[in-house]
Amino acid sequence: MPDKTPPLSPDARRLVTVGIALFGDRWQSPLARGMGVVPSALSMIAAGDRPMTEGLMESLRNFLTTHEAQLRQQLAFVMRMNKEMRDEIAPEPDNDGPRFGQ
Repeated sequence: MPDKTPPLSPDARRLVTVGIALFGDRWQSPLARGMGVVPSALSMIAAGDRPMTEGLMESLRNFLTTHEAQLRQQLAFVMRMNKEMRDEIAPEPDNDGPRFGQ
């Protein structure tokens, strides 16, 4: 049976790609929440039943900007914690110099 799903616009494909990359197969509700829209709007776009409007594109851009900033903060925190924990287990340097024959 032929697929009757209309082809998605580049912007709609981008929306779906972002959603799946960030949230997996159940991406529509969390992305909609982040964008401040109802999940049914994203479902209709993903199904090809609704166009991707400029307003929705702006919401997606705003979400991505905010999400990127949050991820950068999380990465900085993880890097600090990793360094702190590695520094705690690093062996103490031997300040007496090399010891031969012991």
